Amino acid sequence: MNNKQTKYGLEELHANNLADFMETLGKSEHWLASRNNRGVNQALGVFNTSNGLLHSSDQNINEFLTKHEFVEIRDQAKGSVIGWFDNKERQLWRPAECEFRAKSTQSDAKHIRPSGFMAGIAAITANIEAERRRFEEPTKNNFKLDNEIKALGVFRLPNKEELLNFYNHKSNFLADKNKNTLKFTDGVDYQYWPTIIGAVDLTENNVDQLPLAQAVIDKARKHEKAFVVSGGWYSKTAKEINQLLVEQGWILATESGETTYFSDKWCNLAMEQLFAKMVLENIELEAKDDKSIKLIPAEAWVDTQMIEIDYNPCRLPKLAETQLTDPEKGLWELWGQSEEALKKFGYIARDPLQDIQRRPVAIDFGTSSTVVGVTTQNGGQELLRVGVRDFYQAVAAQHFENPTVLEFLDFDSFTQVWNKQAYRPELNWNWVRASHEAQASFRDNPGDTEVLASILPRLKQWALRSDADRRIKLTGRKGREMDLQPHLERNPVRGQPLSFTGEQPLDPVELYAWYLGMAINWRGRGLFLKYYLSFPVKYPVEVRDRILASFRRGLQRSYPQSLIDHHPHILNEFEVNDLASEPAAYAAAALPHLGIEPTETGVPYAVFDFGGGTADFDYGILRWANNDEEAQGHERVFEHVGSGGDNFLGAENLLEHLVYETFKLNQDTLRQAHIQFTLPMDAIPFSGSELLIATTQAAQTNVVMLSAKLREFMESDTADLSSQLRMDLLDANGKKQPCELQLDAGLLDSFLAERIHNGIYAFFAQLARIIDKLPAEPIQILLAGNGSRSRHIEQLLENSDSQLNDILMEVFGQNPPEIKIHAPLPMDDKSPHTPTSKTGVALGLLKLTPGRGVLIKNESMAQQNGQAPFGWFIGRIARNNFKPLITPDDDYHEWKEFGVIHGGVFNLYATKSPRAYQGLVDGSPELTFYPLSLPDAMPGARLFIRAKSPGLVEYAHAEDESRLEEAIKLELNLKKLSGSHD
Repeated sequence: MNNKQTKYGLEELHANNLADFMETLGKSEHWLASRNNRGVNQALGVFNTSNGLLHSSDQNINEFLTKHEFVEIRDQAKGSVIGWFDNKERQLWRPAECEFRAKSTQSDAKHIRPSGFMAGIAAITANIEAERRRFEEPTKNNFKLDNEIKALGVFRLPNKEELLNFYNHKSNFLADKNKNTLKFTDGVDYQYWPTIIGAVDLTENNVDQLPLAQAVIDKARKHEKAFVVSGGWYSKTAKEINQLLVEQGWILATESGETTYFSDKWCNLAMEQLFAKMVLENIELEAKDDKSIKLIPAEAWVDTQMIEIDYNPCRLPKLAETQLTDPEKGLWELWGQSEEALKKFGYIARDPLQDIQRRPVAIDFGTSSTVVGVTTQNGGQELLRVGVRDFYQAVAAQHFENPTVLEFLDFDSFTQVWNKQAYRPELNWNWVRASHEAQASFRDNPGDTEVLASILPRLKQWALRSDADRRIKLTGRKGREMDLQPHLERNPVRGQPLSFTGEQPLDPVELYAWYLGMAINWRGRGLFLKYYLSFPVKYPVEVRDRILASFRRGLQRSYPQSLIDHHPHILNEFEVNDLASEPAAYAAAALPHLGIEPTETGVPYAVFDFGGGTADFDYGILRWANNDEEAQGHERVFEHVGSGGDNFLGAENLLEHLVYETFKLNQDTLRQAHIQFTLPMDAIPFSGSELLIATTQAAQTNVVMLSAKLREFMESDTADLSSQLRMDLLDANGKKQPCELQLDAGLLDSFLAERIHNGIYAFFAQLARIIDKLPAEPIQILLAGNGSRSRHIEQLLENSDSQLNDILMEVFGQNPPEIKIHAPLPMDDKSPHTPTSKTGVALGLLKLTPGRGVLIKNESMAQQNGQAPFGWFIGRIARNNFKPLITPDDDYHEWKEFGVIHGGVFNLYATKSPRAYQGLVDGSPELTFYPLSLPDAMPGARLFIRAKSPGLVEYAHAEDESRLEEAIKLELNLKKLSGSHD
């Protein structure tokens, strides 16, 4: 095995882990320790790093003190008694030595001369008062302790009542009621004990306070011992007491031997031994004084890191231990490690070349969700789940519709790794999340601006609309802001490894592709080389190229570094290509699934793809290959004959309109609360909306919140909707305001019905324009996309509804063609890998991959060098109606005359709406007005325009078309003039 090192140098990795462990452990002296038992944390106690001792937790101390009223305070390490705590009276007691003997009346009494009875009494009384004063003044040094401990407070001799309470405490195991004594730490029982003003005799029935002078004279040596008291813990909580116990290395104990938890098992261990021991015991630590600092040793242990190598970045299943040690398995990432290192850690390395797969992978990169299909080893098809919370949960058909969403939690940690490690960067799911879990955050927190600002949905729309004039700003959950740069085409060099020099602009499509790649190139599946994507027919070639470049980078980055280090030649086989349009791919899956086979003359089909972003129309013929095509290895042919679409019929756009209509209905309420909202792309501001429409975060949040409430209404089988809705909305200052909104189910349902009716009308109108290219056979109408499940589609197409007949008669005349409408392919949890209205595109792509004997013919795209059709209607107003002079049916580079220029200005109108075929009136919200300034145009000059690309035209003015060669030609970007970013 080659000894070339990968980023997983085991020795270095372990050393770095140990260093990180030591550094983190040094951030706090006291740690809350717990044991993780199958996901449940069991509190152990508090770990003191200064002495290595493990003490009870705060909760344990509280429970211990609640159970025991009188406890001993013990220095476990030294084996000595510090004192006692009377939890009932909240007093601390300690043993002490009285020092009054040297100055006591004993020495004075020896010199007393009984010159008179009264004189003697006076002398003795004076001595007694002096002693009393000494003991009444606790600041005097009338006793001494073995050591002063500030943690226990200031001690003094007790008064008589305190001493008797101490003696009579039912739990005081120092008291012997039979002997009327208290046991001192020397093991001797004593009857006489000093107080602040005298000595107490504990003899049965003779409990009294003796004059100190007499006590000293008669029983001096019996009064050298004392119990002193402190109220230092009177107001301390169990947590504060435990803090002191931990700091001092003490425990609490009872007479029966019951103690608070204490362990010295981690004492005197070398740091590496401590690290290993904590890993083996599943210990987790949290800094006691800063809960944000956590230390989970097992996560920094090499074994754990290898087991969670797929789980940590993207929540793929954790590896079984046998994956590391079984000679038939092993890890790609370890290929290239030295035999010595592998033997020391007990690991097996696996050559990634063993697992190279040349089977095709299909990716339907969608606006709302993305579907990934893979050809199995036996030639079948399977779909993949990406970013689900639990890969062990039972498979459901909806799991394969992977939301096209990213969620950014920690920008700094993410970018530091993403910009430095080209292959399989060691990301963390707590930094960035993708797909299902990111979508859950988006849907579950509609009113949380912090969450919403960290989420980037509809990546495909971002790539399509991305330009220098419109930037998206994201704010990570930790507050770091990031401006997304315009989407650029950054193609990797074929056959060359990726290399990073300096900071790279974040490409969300590349990052999302990496997550897809990690799921596709999972070690249980292999490393795939061939990837195929689909795009809407109307996507400009430059947008497709940008997205393809992002996928090439992201998918390649999902390869292990060891594959690139040891087998770089494999990159010559790596491919990511555009294979077919989305509707055509759906037809490739749906027609066979419906039992529709090719014929010699051809089966005409039309796809109505009602997706999240747009509605796309595609028309074609499925036929057997002719002789020439068979000679080239083809068996069946999908021949594209036309396309169209409605850019504003996407389900998400319709949902925005429902929100807009509802806000319009409640504009008085919104004005009072200063609530704002956003304007849908193709909507017209209403009168008085100036202060209600905004593009702020608060306005966007309000739309998201109400969208969540109306989504079920739009997607359900019935038009049921409550007439009132109470919810919090954000005002212009971002403050929540309670609002009561009126909802009009009839109004909203009628809006949906009208918009979908117009879309269906446009679909059949486009079919009428290309029907002469289709064979005279029944046309198979295929409903694709989740939007096609709409109740309005079902009412319009699947029932014998007069509306459909009216549309057909209006579009085709008295003799409409025979059509057969096929409902959207349903989900089937019993057979989740069969095509549905959404997954059919990816599964259809697999049927169109090279080697399948299928030819895709698209003459119009071939004529335009692979470019998408022109995407606009451009014209002028004539007799109050829009007259399109260039349409999506027209070829590129063909000049069209628009008319005479008046006063150096030509009023140009443009739209992307297919309803332009039927006619749009002047002032329609779907029209964009642009006064084209031509100050140098001569009187009588005419305007000429020609299409150059899907969103770009070239214009010039001349007396007639023959003079165009010498005319100055200028370009006009239709996206910019309309403010559209589609």
